[in-house]
Amino acid sequence: MNAYYCSSSMSADSEVYKTIYEMKTKDEGLSDLRLFVGAACQQGCQERAVLRIAENIPRNVMADRVAIQAEERTIVGKKVKRLRREGWVPAVIYGQEEPLSVQVNSMELRRALRQAGTTELIDVTVGAKQRTVLARDIQQHLTRGDIIHVDFYEVNLQQTIIMDVSLSTIGVLPAKVSGLGTVSLILQSVQLESLPTELPSFIEVELSLITDPETSIYVKDLQVPPGVKILSDPDMVITTFSYTRIEEEEEEEEEELMFAPSADAVEVIKKGKEDEEEF
Repeated sequence: MNAYYCSSSMSADSEVYKTIYEMKTKDEGLSDLRLFVGAACQQGCQERAVLRIAENIPRNVMADRVAIQAEERTIVGKKVKRLRREGWVPAVIYGQEEPLSVQVNSMELRRALRQAGTTELIDVTVGAKQRTVLARDIQQHLTRGDIIHVDFYEVNLQQTIIMDVSLSTIGVLPAKVSGLGTVSLILQSVQLESLPTELPSFIEVELSLITDPETSIYVKDLQVPPGVKILSDPDMVITTFSYTRIEEEEEEEEEELMFAPSADAVEVIKKGKEDEEEF
């Protein structure tokens, strides 16, 4: 589940829910949860309240699942080049039944993947049957970037799945820390287990937990929605702190000043040379 942040004037959870719900009922075009939360923030809703409410609103209320049409594919092997020239992308659906070769309109597929990525569910309709899938392997042309093939993994909505989900930083460092350097992620994703409908788009890493440069955030510090289990090692380090180059340069300057000759010493040396010249 993606989230946008904002400053605020409204704080009551009930008011936040009301605002988001009214936006949903008035504008069906805002079907993406990311757009909901972002727009709610622009209207003055408090960021923490928006996120707290959004995380507890069922997906079937907040967001319409991405849906695409596909056709069964009989062309395989090298002949699929012709399909691509005609605007189709070859794909395979597997996981619950026998693998099914399909073809999807390239523009429709690109639009769907832009919305769903690899962690949001997609409803693929083939003929009269609808199959709920996750995009697993997306192959692209090396130079043009065109999508040339996709593997769709069909899920059982009643069974948990295991997926790697990306980490994303939120919040800001305390002032006393931010002035000394920057924080970067050394772990980019964690492994989660959940029902397909509860799988988050990413997991938030709260930077405000870093109270000093020596503090690190671990997997065990992450917060996940109800029904989601983290399978990664809880003691794995997520963040690392890097001091800014300015501080290093200041230390170098201090060392140079420490070992540089003083003005008095320079004067004595100069006077000594003058005395030698007199003899």
